[in-house]
Amino acid sequence: MTPNPLAYLFSPKSVAILGISPQRSHGQSTLLNLHKGRFEGSIYLVHPTASLFEGEKVYASLDALPQVPECVVLAISAEKALEQLEVAGRMGVRAAVVYASGFAESNQNGQRREAELVETAKRFDIQLCGPNCMGLVDFYSGFSAYSGSWPEIAHRGSVAILSHSGSGCVVLGNAGRFGVSRMASVGNGSVLDMADYLNFLAEDSETRVVAMVVETLRNPSAFNVAAEKMARAGKRIVALKNGRSTKGAAATIAHTGAIAGPHEAYEEFFRECGVITVADLDELVESTVLLEQLSRHPIGTGVAVIGISGGEMAMACDLAEDVGLRLSDLTHETKMEIERLMPNFAYASNPLDARTGSSDVYEQLLCVLASDPEVALVAVGQDSSHTLSDNQVRTYAGVARALTSALDKIQKPIVFYNNTKENVHPLIAAPLRESGVPILLGARNGLLAISKLMQMADRSIATTTSNRPQLQANPRWIQRFQLPMPPTEREAKEFLAECGLPVMKEAFAENAKQCAELAAEIGFPVAIKIESPDIAHKTEVGGVVLNLTSAAEVSIAFEDMLATVKHNCPDAKINGVVVQEMVSSGVEVLVGLSRQEPFGLALAIGWGGTQVEIQNDVRLMLLPCSRATIVEKLGQTRVAKLLKGFRGAPPADQDALIDVALKLSEIGRAYGHVIDAIDINPVAVLPKGDGVRLLDVLIETHAQKK
Repeated sequence: MTPNPLAYLFSPKSVAILGISPQRSHGQSTLLNLHKGRFEGSIYLVHPTASLFEGEKVYASLDALPQVPECVVLAISAEKALEQLEVAGRMGVRAAVVYASGFAESNQNGQRREAELVETAKRFDIQLCGPNCMGLVDFYSGFSAYSGSWPEIAHRGSVAILSHSGSGCVVLGNAGRFGVSRMASVGNGSVLDMADYLNFLAEDSETRVVAMVVETLRNPSAFNVAAEKMARAGKRIVALKNGRSTKGAAATIAHTGAIAGPHEAYEEFFRECGVITVADLDELVESTVLLEQLSRHPIGTGVAVIGISGGEMAMACDLAEDVGLRLSDLTHETKMEIERLMPNFAYASNPLDARTGSSDVYEQLLCVLASDPEVALVAVGQDSSHTLSDNQVRTYAGVARALTSALDKIQKPIVFYNNTKENVHPLIAAPLRESGVPILLGARNGLLAISKLMQMADRSIATTTSNRPQLQANPRWIQRFQLPMPPTEREAKEFLAECGLPVMKEAFAENAKQCAELAAEIGFPVAIKIESPDIAHKTEVGGVVLNLTSAAEVSIAFEDMLATVKHNCPDAKINGVVVQEMVSSGVEVLVGLSRQEPFGLALAIGWGGTQVEIQNDVRLMLLPCSRATIVEKLGQTRVAKLLKGFRGAPPADQDALIDVALKLSEIGRAYGHVIDAIDINPVAVLPKGDGVRLLDVLIETHAQKK
């Protein structure tokens, strides 16, 4: 089997450091770290004027070295790094690390430098870490090309750390809560991105878990393939995605893009890839500890929690609901056995207050909980901080003994968490660590980490697309959407109707008389709306009038509305007015598409109408979407309760709504290269059997943004 070329980066047999100097420098830090890691390969120091550095020979240039190093560390400026990478490539160097900033993250000149760097690396097939990075460490080979301080607390283990930001490596490398196999500060990741590192780590026998701090993904498709490779190898990924602010949403016109932004798209993408996502570094550490130390993986989603405190078990119940952890409903047989073991406290519940630290009783309770068919994992929540008194330690050490003793009798995973984030007392922690029981810090973060693990264990919802024929793009509409002028709502509805969606009866009028006549033909009551390429959201400028019941009302409303809109938008071009049949009933739902780079268009569904931003009740799905996925995501929204029938209202036609969402997913795949967003807001979902009506439609094209 051909070795992965990244082996030259993580475990080369020889390395050259360019930029060594007596002053404190990245080159000096690199050499120090190589010695601390006890690297056994050849180390060459390069500087154009120095001959010795701390007793070690210094060479004037790369081509003066006695052999071609497998890896070079370019601890020099951006411009010099470009020059020396070319020299290294001509020599046959296989890998390089570029610490310098001043590339694409800086300005246009930096973007030019980075393009040259990438071209040179690819031309010579050099595996390049960086630029704008802190480098990497391999805790097994002892090799490091790392400009930061050596993580003294780190020890060998099975967790690989990947971070675009160097600080992510600093924090995780010094966490001291798990063992580390490899660590890489990816930086700009212009040559090797996260997917390349994951491919390498999927084949790495020393790595079981990858903890990532992600800023962006250059190639989502490659990442997905690499994540699947990790999963096939039985390895797990947990990721912290930086940059969750919604400021970028301000640039979009469509409601869909403003409500469901890039962070939601990343969350959905990672979920589909089987990656556990977290919100901050504390969560990242706890999830990483759990994944690394868990020797048995849960089958199912139910969790039982046990501890010695009624108050803290009540708190655990509250926290479980907060973090989405499903507490198992204990079977009758389990409850009866618990009551037998606790005759003086005959209330068996989950979470369970064990009332005692007696090793024998506690062990039996653990075994009973684990034997329940609804329980996939047992969590032990216990005060165990290092500040406990000797008497308290003796009591709670009994819990640790019971837990370790029960492990031989239980085939399901057991996890221990301290109720606070304090370190666990060594007399309690030692037997747990020796038995391979994960120790988590903090009730909330501990239960959250367990919840995220259990959610990954239940990835049973089908995500494949249906076998129905896919929509083919119409060249006429592609040509129209490539024009700089945005489509009118009338055009948007004509387009959707041709795609097979149920649009409203409507007509276009240029004057009040014509509008009244068309209203009579459609049938009262009606609504009228302004048509203007310069007005996206008509309600906000007085461009919508509802529930008109006669021709006279329509004529008056026409004139009044035109006057209001002209006052509010004096520079807007007004084509006329659209008169439309009135739908007064139904649950209002938003269904839309929005561009979520780097993933392309995504489908959104959730609470619609004029309160869409206030309710903020939308779920996002990456294309293509299956019917099962749409049903699952819709069920997670609050508007789903209204669709089922609320306070005497009849159930709504949810099947017809899902048909609209599925068709919109097909439209996104067919026209995704020319459309940036589609808002159907609201879709009026009528009582079951009566279908849906598309009330307002907005299409935003790529061409209109140029």
